[in-house]
Amino acid sequence: MQQIPLEMVKDIQNKIADLKIECGEWGQDRRYKYLLEKSLEIDIERDIGTSIYLANDWNTKALMLWVLSNWEKLQKPLLWEMENMLRPKDNQITPDMIARARDYPITQLIEFTRGKTRCISGTHTDTNPSMSYKPNFLHCFSCGYHADSIAVCMQVKNLSFPEAVKWLNS
Repeated sequence: MQQIPLEMVKDIQNKIADLKIECGEWGQDRRYKYLLEKSLEIDIERDIGTSIYLANDWNTKALMLWVLSNWEKLQKPLLWEMENMLRPKDNQITPDMIARARDYPITQLIEFTRGKTRCISGTHTDTNPSMSYKPNFLHCFSCGYHADSIAVCMQVKNLSFPEAVKWLNS
């Protein structure tokens, strides 16, 4: 799989932000309607899947059970974005603030010895440092935990996402 250069990603993000400003309220209204339609489609597909699950043999039921569990994963981000669109806009976090927070050096949040540290996930006890970092990204080789600067700040400082973004931008 080929990776997209970081400059290209940032350029695309900037163009999307400009387009959102340009479209204004009409664009937000259209996006909300699109999300609502997609969410309803997922509901209908889930209902059809449930009826198939109830009417068929055990092999089909096992497959449908797996499919039904994945529909929630599809719908959750849509519902989250819809809720986010309806929230009041005071003290709003912008995509630019999130990008700056992700660029915050992790080495200023956690102390590293020779490029490694003990895992911060809390899922296992670390006797030897098993967590390493690359620029603004952590990975624990013992438990598979990985995080960017925002997630590390949330974990270490016990902050919510918006609080962590604001803290990293201050």
